[in-house]
Amino acid sequence: MDGYECTKLLKQLFAEHVEFRCPVIACTAYVNPSEKELAKQAGMDDYCTKPVSKQRIVELVRKYL
Repeated sequence: MDGYECTKLLKQLFAEHVEFRCPVIACTAYVNPSEKELAKQAGMDDYCTKPVSKQRIVELVRKYL
């Protein structure tokens, strides 16, 4: 199972069984726009490319808290 399939499953499970939203952030080495679009279509809430900085992780966590 890849990250896209996992995200779809997580979103489905949370929608059916949990009362709160679970944000999913893609963390990938791929930087091309088509990968970002695939992540969005899979239901990911945001996208972060490697190498990931501590500052970027903090920004993303704050955004979704």
